[in-house]
Formats: sequence, C-alpha cells, structure tokens
Amino acid sequence: MQVFLALVLVLGLVGCGGSNDSVYDPYRRDATGSEAQIIAKTNLLDEKGHVGPAIDPDGGGSPFGILMNLNGYSYTGSFSSCTVTHLSRGLVATNAHCLHSSDQGSKLAIIYYDVRGEKKSTRVERVVYRGEHEKDDFALLAIPSSDAQNWDVASGAVAHGKGDQGRRIRIYSYDPVSSYYDYSRAQFQFSPKTCLAGRETPRLEEVSTDSMGGVRRKEEKFRDLPVALDSNVHLFMESCTADVIKGNSGALIRDLDKNENIGVVHWIIKASPRENLVSLSDPGFIGYEYRGPSGETKSAKSFSSIKFFVGTCFDWVLSQNPGLF
Repeated sequence: MQVFLALVLVLGLVGCGGSNDSVYDPYRRDATGSEAQIIAKTNLLDEKGHVGPAIDPDGGGSPFGILMNLNGYSYTGSFSSCTVTHLSRGLVATNAHCLHSSDQGSKLAIIYYDVRGEKKSTRVERVVYRGEHEKDDFALLAIPSSDAQNWDVASGAVAHGKGDQGRRIRIYSYDPVSSYYDYSRAQFQFSPKTCLAGRETPRLEEVSTDSMGGVRRKEEKFRDLPVALDSNVHLFMESCTADVIKGNSGALIRDLDKNENIGVVHWIIKASPRENLVSLSDPGFIGYEYRGPSGETKSAKSFSSIKFFVGTCFDWVLSQNPGLF
C-alpha cells in the first residue's frame, strides 16, 4: 500500500531504481483540488514510461489499474493507493490493507484503461471480501457492470495447487513515480517483475559440530517478523528482476510456466536472524544455512539481513470461501 500526502507523497520506498528525483518528496503539500480533480490528474504510464495502458506482456489486454482510497482526503490532504487487477468480470483483486476497516466503497476509486485505450475511473460498488491484514491480506471489490464490460479481464486460470519451489512467477505491478519535479499530479508506471517463488516457508538453521565431530542443526527463528508466515496461506518470492516496493501492494502474481494466476503481493520481509552470541563463541559453530523460496540453500557465517516477498494465495482464499470468484 502506498500513502500519498497532498496527492503525491510516497513513504518508505524500498530499493527503487534511479535517482532520488524519481521519488516523491514526502514533505510536499502542494496539491489542491477536489477528489474528482485528483483522479483526473493521475497518470498511468506503460512499461516504457509513456502515458497509456499497461499491456499484459504474457496474456495481452490491459486488466491492471490503481485503487485510490480517498477516505479522509477532504480534511487530511492525503490518500493511499494500491495496484489492482480485473480478475474476473466485475470483480477486482487487491490487498485488504488497502482498505480502511470501515470502507464500503464510497470513497474508493479505480483508475484503469478500457478496451478502447481510454483512461477511465470507476467507483467500487461494494467490498465483496476483505481478509485479515496479518493473514490473508486479500480483498475483492465489485465495480459497476457497465464499466466491467469495457475493461479487459486478466488472462490465465486461477491456480488451485501449491506448485513447486523455484517456479517462475511474474508480478504485474504499478510503481509510483514522479516526473521532473512535477508535484501537481500522481503518476504510476507499469513495472512487471519476474521472480522465483515457492510455498515452503523460508527456513534458517544454525549449523555446528558436536564433540564427536557430528553435524548439528538447529532451526533459528527470524526476528522482527511483522506477521506469522504460513505455507498454507502464503507464497514466498525472491530473486526478482527488480525490487518489490510498497506501491506494489495488491499486484497480481502469475505462474509463468502454467499460465495460472496464483495470488496477490502484500509484504516485503527484511528479516535478520537472532544470532546467538553463545553459539558464535562455540568452537564447533560453523555458520547459518538459509533456504528460501527459490529452493537454493545459502550458507554464511552471518546474515545481516534476509529479504523476501510474501503474497496471499488464491487457492487458500477459495478453500475458505468456495465460489468467491
């Protein structure tokens, strides 16, 4: 989820490429205008940075857009945004944390390009499903049928199996950007990212030898995790072609080999192992082994930080809510 103060503020971008000139100044409060004017001024850019529809590089069409949550804008001058996908006719997928607990759709606007290549905005008629922020961070929004008929739907079937470690996936996200110090409008550039992913929870082990020379392994817990990771609910991703950043919340994840839609992105995890000082001073201590979603094992004496990304899987949501979409 990305928060904008006075139209164009981005907080906490992680690993965004380019110079600082491409990131919104979090202290600017220059924008003015009504909610309708904000929506009209917002630009969606294609993958090359031109104003226009974001074309799905794998399935064609333009089923992606931006959710603008305008709750509180009239008195705070701020709004938040997330990436969305027209997942099935009239139903739009994003993250639950992109909505306030009281949101029913009245202050939620979706900006997208229709089948004629024209920028449009539509309202959210109702919130069909809102998961838990710290578990199944998924939301499903209903839009008017008149708008849905003229907006491309995402290609690919919904995945129902867990899949293999190290499979290739793509994240279809919009990155928040600015242009030549222009703080009068918000802009989002389509930036798909290819990663390796799996359902096995990332694992860190401390490795040492005992007095007889045998190898001992002890699982180490990550510290400062914001959520409890659950392989039944979550997909884990790493080794991406570009960093996932906070403005990518809600973006669709697709299995490239099976052409199946897996889920939506929601968390960036930067975790550090709880290094045990007693272990480090133990002459039998060898180091740590980390096994991530790519399926590759990495060994080191110390890991200063381990970074991976988490998404909620559609198969788990549907197992709890059959026929939801």
